[in-house]
Amino acid sequence: EKLINHLIEHGVNGIFILGSNGEFHVIDEDEKIEMTKRVVEIVNKRVPVYVGTGCCSTRATVRLSQKVEAAGADAIVVSNHGGRVLDQCPATAEVL
Repeated sequence: EKLINHLIEHGVNGIFILGSNGEFHVIDEDEKIEMTKRVVEIVNKRVPVYVGTGCCSTRATVRLSQKVEAAGADAIVVSNHGGRVLDQCPATAEVL
């Protein structure tokens, strides 16, 4: 919360969570929704909130995108997981 407020007070043009860096790929869907809700609450419409929704499958990406939109995200960002090993994705692990 302090970091978000600091960034906004110092002139950022938006807050982007769950991008393609960090541990976004090991956070489950419910945690991503809760994180989105919390960030949207903290930001309180002062700047746009962008949420990364790229998943290992199209179906999961669409589902998460709809849920974060309902949670108040201003925009979604869908990126592939180019740095991930295929067997790390739950959607493909069963096939392998």
